[in-house]
Amino acid sequence: MNLLSHTVTKIRPYDATFTPVACAPGEKPEGYALSADEQTLYVTCRWSNTVCAIDTATMRVTRCAPARDDATRLYLYRDGRLVVTNYGDRSLSIVDPATLKELAHIPMEARAIALSFHPTRPLAFVSQDNDKVGYFNLVTLQFERFIATQREPDVSRVILY
Repeated sequence: MNLLSHTVTKIRPYDATFTPVACAPGEKPEGYALSADEQTLYVTCRWSNTVCAIDTATMRVTRCAPARDDATRLYLYRDGRLVVTNYGDRSLSIVDPATLKELAHIPMEARAIALSFHPTRPLAFVSQDNDKVGYFNLVTLQFERFIATQREPDVSRVILY
C-alpha cells in the first residue's frame, strides 16, 4: 500500500528477479484484505471514498464501489463479509465482497481506528479514538459493551488461553 503515490504494488520479497507491478485503485489506498483464495485483494481508498477489488494475478482493478467518508481499514471476516472502518463517517460498514455493496451501516460515537476478530465467537473488538474498545457482535451488528483503554488504542490481538 503506497498511500502518497496512490498505488498498490505487488512484490515478491524472496525473488530478486521479480519486477514489481503497481496499480492505482484510487486516492490514498490504505486498508486491505486478501480473499481466502488469494485471487482478489480488496482495498479501501481514503480520499476517493471507494472500496475496490484488485485481481492479484494481473494487478488490475476489477470493480470499485462508493464507500463512506474516509474508509480507512478493511477486514475479511471468516464468513466472507468485509468489515470497513470509516474514520471520517464515524462508522463501520459491512460489505459484500462479490458486489462491494454495503450490506449494513453502523454509526458510532467515536472513530473506529482498527479491529480484530475473536477466533471462535462472532465478535470484533473495535479500537476507537475515544480511548475505548467496543465489543461488536457480528450477528446482531450491535455493540454489546465497551472497555476503557489507555490513550488511542490502535491495534489489538485476541489470545485465548
